[in-house]
Formats: sequence, C-alpha cells, structure tokens
Amino acid sequence: MQGRLLQFLKEEPAVGGIKLQGTLEAQEPLQIDDKSNVGQLHSFKEHWRWENCKMSLERNGVYEAPGSLFWFSMRKPTWNGAELPATDLTYGQLAAGRQVWSDSKFFRSSEDPEKRHYFIQGSTPSAVSSLADIPAEKAVGFVSLPCLGARGMIAGWYSTVDDALRDREKRKILKLYEAALSMPMRLRLGPSRVQVSLDSISYSEDLFAAKTVVSDSFFDFAQKLIDVFPLEPAFGGLTGKMVKDHADKLGVRFHGNKIGDTIVRALQNLAPFVQNAQVQEAFKAFEDVSLALNDQTKNSMIMHCTTKMFGRGNAAGVAACIQLLKALRLSLLYKDIAKDSHLTKEFLIGGRNKAPFIFNIFISFFIFDSGFSDFLFF
Repeated sequence: MQGRLLQFLKEEPAVGGIKLQGTLEAQEPLQIDDKSNVGQLHSFKEHWRWENCKMSLERNGVYEAPGSLFWFSMRKPTWNGAELPATDLTYGQLAAGRQVWSDSKFFRSSEDPEKRHYFIQGSTPSAVSSLADIPAEKAVGFVSLPCLGARGMIAGWYSTVDDALRDREKRKILKLYEAALSMPMRLRLGPSRVQVSLDSISYSEDLFAAKTVVSDSFFDFAQKLIDVFPLEPAFGGLTGKMVKDHADKLGVRFHGNKIGDTIVRALQNLAPFVQNAQVQEAFKAFEDVSLALNDQTKNSMIMHCTTKMFGRGNAAGVAACIQLLKALRLSLLYKDIAKDSHLTKEFLIGGRNKAPFIFNIFISFFIFDSGFSDFLFF
C-alpha cells in the first residue's frame, strides 16, 4: 500500500503538485506557514522541530509535538528487546481505528468544506533509547519507532487510505496524508519498562475520556498493569490495599475510575489468566467477533467462576477459560446467541429460572473432554 501511495503522491498535477522525494518516513511534518508547504497540504498545528526535540529530551526526558505517522512501526512493539503486554492487534481494533478516519467525522470538522481536517485525540506515546536515535539530518526522519498506543488507529489509517487509493478518491487521500504529517506524538528518552506500560495505560485512559472507540478492554488493562508490578506478577503475595496503594502512587486509573476494592478483586480474578498466551489468543479471537466482554464486570465474572470451579490458575482452569471463550465466539458466529447484547450477567452466570451458560459449558467439558476427566478422577 505504501508503494501505491508514494506513486499517487508523485503524480502531477492531480494531487496539487506535491514534489515528493525519498521515502514516506523522510517527509517532514507539515508547518502552519503556507510558504513552507506544497500543493494543497496545510496544517493547523505547530510543527515538529528537531532542535527542540533534542533539547527537550536532554532537559526533560520527553518531547511532544505533531510528527509523522510514517515514523511508527506497525509491528508488535518491544522495549529493550522484550515484547510489551496487551499489544496484539485485532480486526475489532482495526475496525474501531477506521472510525477515527470516517467520512462523517471529517464532515463534522468544519461547516466550510475547504477547512475540513481529520482531528486526532491525544498524543501517541513512543520512545527512543538514547539521543543517538535522533536522526542527524531532518530529511531522514525516524524509522520504526515503537507505537506504545493507537496501533489500531494507525492501522485504521492504512486501511482507509488503501480503500481510497482503490477508489481513486484524490481529495480524501490528500486529507489523510495531511493528517499523517500532523500526527500528535509524545516521545520519551530511555524510559523504564514500567514507564512504558504506564504511558500506554494513560493513553488508553485519555481515549476513553474522549469517548474514542479504541481504548483498552479490561483484559488488556490487566495485562499492562501486571507489568507494572514486576515483583508480584500475579498479585499473588499482595493484599488489596497494597495493590490499591501502588496503583494510586503511579496514578493509574481504569476508564476514569480509581483502583478500588472492586477493580482489585477483578484484577486478582484475571491475573492467573491474562498472562497465559493461549488465553490471550482466545480472548483476542473473541474480540474480533464482539466487544461484549471488554468491561471489567464480565471479565471478572468469567474468571471468578472458572477459578471457583477449577482452582486458581491451574491447568484445568486455564483450559476451561479458553474453551469458554471459544464457545462464546462460535455461538455468536453461528447465531446460537443472536447478538452480543444478549451476553448479560444473567445469561453468563444464571439468574431466576435461567440456567447459566458458563455452567452448561463446563458440564459438557466434564463429560466429553478427557483432560477434564483426568483432572476430576485422578
């Protein structure tokens, strides 16, 4: 897609006479001054200044300004050679990310069609290991910065541009390209892994506060928060008060709420499961079909019921959780559950005159799955 975009932008004069040289990563972020821009591209934001970037990183350890979307890597982010938690990209997140670049949002940006822009919420967090990572020449730009948030939004940009290229929507491509060269960024110098996780959590909270659709699920939040507690990765030896105090010290919130007793219990229910790669895969596969389990209450209910029946974090409990997520996903795909709004608390764990879905699934595993039989009758 990048090759086709480059070819399109080099065309004369259909796209405003853009004199494009080099790669997309090498293109300078736009400036407000019309004389410094070319063709029909304009920015309403102050631009990235390389000298200020280096100075601020030296003095403050952080720099924030509109940069370029093309500087970010779309690969799963790593820091100091290790992958970061809860950073898998799902089709659901891609679909949510595309909404940031929707036609309706673009039309709402201004009553005047000539003054419309794509607005982006928040500053996407990233980091460099040292000042040596700052390009010596501004015409080079960053290459493959880790994207510590908004990967769904950036993937949505590429997907939307791909559609526009296929349909030859010239003005839309220009406005999307314009937005890519005015991407709000927050760059840190040599942060710790804990700080990287906190930046990712904070960015998701900013999105949630702005009612943006790509904020973290509680499952992803739990993965990231556990990474902030390196000495007790499953909260195993921590009291609820210790978890709350440490989270409060770090300023961590979930969807605007302080980490109180209810969230702590939910975290403790999830902790044995969110660190398991197969559970992570099963949850992301379900998320591709529905976002119905993304809230704290339903996440906690499922893991609590599983723990109650099979024990905390043992192999049988993990296997049961995986099979439950698969069963829910298939039930939605094949319309055994008509729509995800039916996944209520009563449906999942039962209520008056209603058998719980979770219990029925577990009973079927007891009967038909040899692994569960071995667990039961060993």
